[in-house]
Amino acid sequence: GGVIYIGSNSGNLDMDNVTLKNDKMLQTSGNGGIVYCGSASKVTVSNVNFTDTEISGSSKTGGGMHLGAVSDVVSFTNVIFANTALTGSSTKGGALYIASAAKDVTLTNVNFTNAQCKSNGGAICIDTASGNVKLNNVNFTNVSSNANGGAVYVGGTMNGFELINSN
Repeated sequence: GGVIYIGSNSGNLDMDNVTLKNDKMLQTSGNGGIVYCGSASKVTVSNVNFTDTEISGSSKTGGGMHLGAVSDVVSFTNVIFANTALTGSSTKGGALYIASAAKDVTLTNVNFTNAQCKSNGGAICIDTASGNVKLNNVNFTNVSSNANGGAVYVGGTMNGFELINSN
């Protein structure tokens, strides 16, 4: 994490009413342009702006935020990811990367603008989803990936995928 690094966390990760911006990681190691969390029980992110971040180097994940293993629900509400980029090869999740979500992942009123990566998920990459993935009023503007999921990539065996009132 260029600004916040949390290793293994057996508790919850809560972020509310925060603006995180202008970070560049030009190193060969590290993921999560602004926030890195190796593991957490429950993740709740509300009213947060992730803006102007870039990670260079190959095999990087999460231009704005990297979440490792999450054992409970993941919820993002009223969040902005703007100008997030992974510029190296084999990168995943131009704005948001989740390695493993054991339960539901819900994004409500989330905007992704100018997000890019070289591999999976121009805006969002969830490598392994076991619960439901629900995107409600999520907007993607100028997001791209050179491989799978120009906006969203979800792997694993999920229970369901919903895309509601989104562009």
